[in-house]
Amino acid sequence: MISTRLFGSNSNCTFDNYTPLNDIIQINLFDPVVIFRGSVNESVGSLLRGEIILTLDKPLKISYIECKFFGGTKIVRPNGVLGTINNYEERIISQNINLLSHPTSQSTTITPSSSSSLLPIKLFSKPLFSSSRDKKNYYIFSSGVHKLSFETLLPGSLPESVKSYSGSVEYKLKFKFDYITTFYSKTLSSDREVEIIRILSDYINYSGIELSRNYDQIMDFELSIPKKSYSFDETIPINIKIVPLIKQFKLYSVECFLLQKTTYMENDDDTETVKCSDYNNIFNFDANYKIYETTMNFELSKCNDIFTHHSVDTPLIRIKHELRFCLFINITNRRYGKSKLYVNVEINLLSRSVKNDDVSLPKYDDISFYCPCHPEYQRIAEFILGDSYNNGKSCNNLTCKFGNLASNNPPQYSKAIQ
Repeated sequence: MISTRLFGSNSNCTFDNYTPLNDIIQINLFDPVVIFRGSVNESVGSLLRGEIILTLDKPLKISYIECKFFGGTKIVRPNGVLGTINNYEERIISQNINLLSHPTSQSTTITPSSSSSLLPIKLFSKPLFSSSRDKKNYYIFSSGVHKLSFETLLPGSLPESVKSYSGSVEYKLKFKFDYITTFYSKTLSSDREVEIIRILSDYINYSGIELSRNYDQIMDFELSIPKKSYSFDETIPINIKIVPLIKQFKLYSVECFLLQKTTYMENDDDTETVKCSDYNNIFNFDANYKIYETTMNFELSKCNDIFTHHSVDTPLIRIKHELRFCLFINITNRRYGKSKLYVNVEINLLSRSVKNDDVSLPKYDDISFYCPCHPEYQRIAEFILGDSYNNGKSCNNLTCKFGNLASNNPPQYSKAIQ
């Protein structure tokens, strides 16, 4: 499915002191985040798609264009010696991206110079420029709006984006070009952040949590949670059941709160920080029972004091979340007396950028579906298949009107299978 919705640029660029920055270059993405589905070993990756819009108030001689996707990780930690800080940085990926040109009107053209040895541009199919940075060759970009689209596959082994107090994993898309003035050459550059989110497999996200333990033949503890993964605005229903095994046992209350554990791993030297939410949910028992049982509703939205990040697991930075249960008990005529018993259960917190609607499959009648006769379909097919693509293929006289295929639903399986 080819989305036609664009998410605006947050790029930073430099042209001169008089031209508004975002009026010259815009870097737009078709999707607000890049989503990897499955673990590092399961994910096939995802497409990064978008376009770069150049708005020129006068013609420019452009000799070089480059678009690059890159990312790295960084850890900043105090080492305890005179207040100094250790910085560790590692480059994760650096990948060049081909750009495809498609002028927005007949008045906006890209013309090769007479001295240029570069091949003419073939719209929608071939890279705009090679990686050569020869100032003698250039293209003349006329005044107006020029759109340069891009599409590249990001490997599913990339770690997801992280922004924490002492470490980060960040990705950026950078665009720059050299343009020739009367006396010398100048460079204009722009970049924007790209966020990568990893979604675990459904059998992990939606599998329930069941816990059953026996504590020194004093009590049996049982806990159940419907699923493992929750978003920040959800409420977690927790069923707790405690069965005393001795008569002297009394349970006063059960308290639940959230822990966030962040681990920074560098050269086999792990550092862990733990934050505990101010919000807690307490259920009190006012009498002795043969079986203590209750359902607690833990509201994640009230734990904003420690919500610095969703759950992630990268080679250098790992952020995990746990529900910690504190049982306030009393055992009479025993050396234990009044005491607290702690039980930790790991859960997975999903990013705010990901909702259920964002990960659903497209419908058959989605109006953004493209027919083989649609120019966008032909552009993508030629980009993927290259010279082997035959653009003379049509939709076999189907009535489509370039993607308005709502009436062309797929056949019933009972009729299609003989």
